[in-house]
Amino acid sequence: MSPEEKQSAIDLIISSLRGKSGMNYQKGADIILGEYYRSQGLTFEVPDPLGGDHKNDGWVVESGTFFQVYSPREVKSSFASETRKKFDDDFGGLCDLVLSKGQWGGAINKFYMIVNTRDGSLPPDYDRHYESAKKAELEAHQGKAIGDVKVVNDNFLKDILLECGDSALEATLTKLDLYGCLAAEKISSADIVRFVGRVSAKISDGFLQGPAPAPDFTRVPPDKKLDINKLGGYQARFDQIYPYIGAVDKANEECNEDIASASGFQRTKDFVIASYRKNSAAMSGIDLYQKVRDDLTGLYPTGKTAAEMVVAYVFDKCDIFKKE
Repeated sequence: MSPEEKQSAIDLIISSLRGKSGMNYQKGADIILGEYYRSQGLTFEVPDPLGGDHKNDGWVVESGTFFQVYSPREVKSSFASETRKKFDDDFGGLCDLVLSKGQWGGAINKFYMIVNTRDGSLPPDYDRHYESAKKAELEAHQGKAIGDVKVVNDNFLKDILLECGDSALEATLTKLDLYGCLAAEKISSADIVRFVGRVSAKISDGFLQGPAPAPDFTRVPPDKKLDINKLGGYQARFDQIYPYIGAVDKANEECNEDIASASGFQRTKDFVIASYRKNSAAMSGIDLYQKVRDDLTGLYPTGKTAAEMVVAYVFDKCDIFKKE
């Protein structure tokens, strides 16, 4: 990755993470930490949540570094007091499990509580509450040592991402289902507009000359694919589209004859796939299909039919939509 691409990837990850709460935020943070420490040759483990509240959202085995993650659904006026309470409950519980009961190596060399402040700052700690909590735990566990104890926000994760190499960063993007979104950001809209324009022209040719035979994709029958993807109500529209779907192949053939436009189909296809992956977590069926179509149409407002043809083409080839 170039420096600019790496920064775009990190900004995308952090922006996505800040929009999450609860377990979704924790899972995202665990993925970032896991890939980073793996790249450092260290072992990052996350206790099975089914075993109860361990007061441990993840730890680095070799260094005795523990993490707790806190992301409330919304930042309210009571955020500061709720953050302190969460810290007291979790840090105190972890000290009991590790220092008193000898779990997870029996030593806390570092403890980080990662708080989702959603673009804001951490609440001020004027009275050194967290330092006082550490002293109290040291007094309660005579003869035990506790290393650094820090409450941090998303900037801590951003710093970790900056230290990641390309492979760790790409693995993080993939596991967070963000790789397609990053690809979409890198796609030139001009190339997509030109390609959809070519498809539009080929559709017009098709209407004038009569429909060409549609590509024969026999892996999964179209009607079955429609049902699998909850698009049964779209059958009539697909029946109208299929006779002209060859316009996409014709546009691609034409692009391949022009070096400057040779990547048009691939970039347009990548945009469709990225839109599908971005929206499939929250949508399905006709809503998802129409959203993908509308995202592509947004780049070429006068080519709605051509944009829909491209999406139908990708659907027909089973490149993204479910096929079983």
